[in-house]
Amino acid sequence: MAPEAALTASLRGLLVCTALLLALALAWVLGDAAPLPSPRLWSIDPSAISELRWVGPGDQDVVVRQRDGAWWVEGQGGGLVRAGRIEDLLGALAAARWHRRAQERLAGVIDRRVIIGGVEVGVGQPLGEQRWLVIRGHALLVDGWLVRLLEAEDLREQAPFPAARRAPVVEIHGGAAPWRAAELVLQGARRVSPSPGRLEPARAEAVRSALAALSLTFVPAAPAAPSPAAAAPATEPWSVRVAGGADGDATLQATGACPGRSAATAVSSSRLGAGCVEDAALATLAAAVDAAAAPDALDPRPAGAEASELQSVQWVALGASVGSSVGAPSGSSVGAPSGSSVDAPSGSSVDASSGSSVDARPGLLLERTGGSWRGQQTGAAGPVAFAVDPSAVERVVGALTTRWQHAPGGPLRARAEITVRHRDGSQERLLWGSSPQQGSWIQRAGESSSLVTRDGADLSPQAVAIAVADPTLWQLELSEILSLSLDGAVVQRGAVLGEWLDARGAALPTPVAAEVERFLSELATLRASSRRPGVRAAHRGHRVRLTLAAAPTQTTSAPSVRTLELVTERRRCLGRVSGALPSPSSPPSQPPSSPQSSPSPQSSPQDSSGDTSLHEAELPPALCSGASALASALANAPR
Repeated sequence: MAPEAALTASLRGLLVCTALLLALALAWVLGDAAPLPSPRLWSIDPSAISELRWVGPGDQDVVVRQRDGAWWVEGQGGGLVRAGRIEDLLGALAAARWHRRAQERLAGVIDRRVIIGGVEVGVGQPLGEQRWLVIRGHALLVDGWLVRLLEAEDLREQAPFPAARRAPVVEIHGGAAPWRAAELVLQGARRVSPSPGRLEPARAEAVRSALAALSLTFVPAAPAAPSPAAAAPATEPWSVRVAGGADGDATLQATGACPGRSAATAVSSSRLGAGCVEDAALATLAAAVDAAAAPDALDPRPAGAEASELQSVQWVALGASVGSSVGAPSGSSVGAPSGSSVDAPSGSSVDASSGSSVDARPGLLLERTGGSWRGQQTGAAGPVAFAVDPSAVERVVGALTTRWQHAPGGPLRARAEITVRHRDGSQERLLWGSSPQQGSWIQRAGESSSLVTRDGADLSPQAVAIAVADPTLWQLELSEILSLSLDGAVVQRGAVLGEWLDARGAALPTPVAAEVERFLSELATLRASSRRPGVRAAHRGHRVRLTLAAAPTQTTSAPSVRTLELVTERRRCLGRVSGALPSPSSPPSQPPSSPQSSPSPQSSPQDSSGDTSLHEAELPPALCSGASALASALANAPR
């Protein structure tokens, strides 16, 4: 072998031996290193674990045990463990894998130890973003997030009332500072005490939000000994109870000053055990309680809801006879202060649980069906459905859902009872009346004060029924009108479109025929400006009679008839209509029997359906002026 080759071989062998020695030394220091994917941390069954113990410096142990389906802290005053906290830790340990394994001494100083299912886990020193854990004599390098789950600082649940926003019942009894209101009891949307009534939503929400925001910010290691002042307080300590929520009943009560904190109060929580609450959070809650307990804290909207939240509104008229009060035995009053009464006809009553009338007093029901409103009027003749004008219904509903003014005391006499049902199934029972001094007023059942408004809206069932009725009196197809009689002048449809013939069968001149078409277009869809009783046309007005083609579904071949009496009075067009759609107005009283006032046979005809009823209404002024123009055109038409 050449000297150069021997030298090269010697150097190569030396390098190989050196590399082998370094690898053996590293393996001796670190132990068995394993590439990713790493093996599991250790086999653990989370369902078999019922206790965890944190062993800290100074033998201050924290023990967590499972009981009654939840995890509880046994040390440091006890308390409920934050929901999901232990489950997250055990699940992470069961799925975790280590990145590197080494001898125990490489983990360094052990900060704390956690005993889980009889296995001790030691938390060692960090190595970058990772950290050493010591389990069964091995140092295992794991991710830092897993080690953070092993900390005991954030174990406890800190919110004593996490479900306060949805809990049906809230009771607050304030005795000492910072409370000014002695008592506040809420049941759902209602304030039970003081002075019961439907509470304004914003004030109720403020109380519930302040309760949900409370937090136990400091937990003493051992219960503090009560001070002499706390042992014999001058007033009862304040307490809070939240009941009926998803987490069941929960209470919180003051126990004295918080050890080590000057701006906190020591409390006892039925859910969390002993702790402290910051005085600033208690002051926020106290301010919300004082605002909710104020006399003007009741909801200023009579219905206690927005218009979109209403499902139905029912009216029942109340008479003026002294007898039994509404929904109560004779001589008692409902929802009114001592000395006031709500009169109804003797022997009549209203079922307060359902709001439905049990007698035949005049009433009205407006109800949402399929996204639209429908109307039904009740009386001695039974229920009668009628079409409503959606915009008019919204105006009436708006009057019940806008803000009125609070007024002390209750009304002396009511004219109507109104039951408002909300979409969530709750309801409000209202008494309505009016007076020149107060205007319109409403008193909710069970409340001692009233709500008043100067708008002067008439909310009696009769007035509301007329106000919300659909103004459409009839709706006809122009092509189905066969003939028109106006003040005795008769025209009938010709053989071609737009042609009209007089009584002799002669075609009307084109201008007169066009005037007939214009007037019939006004009549085809007849809408009232208002439908109310007491509007009657004089016999000297225009009389209109329409003869219509028989509907294909009718069993008789006789054409139907519609009649209309028109008169202009004080620039208003008044009319009496036969064959109109159902109206909530009461039947008109008959005029006195005299030659001057008796209606002619043409004014009250019987159509093919046998309907002889006349509906009174105020009509658009253009209809009266059109009738006058057509009557003049027909009178002056060439013969």
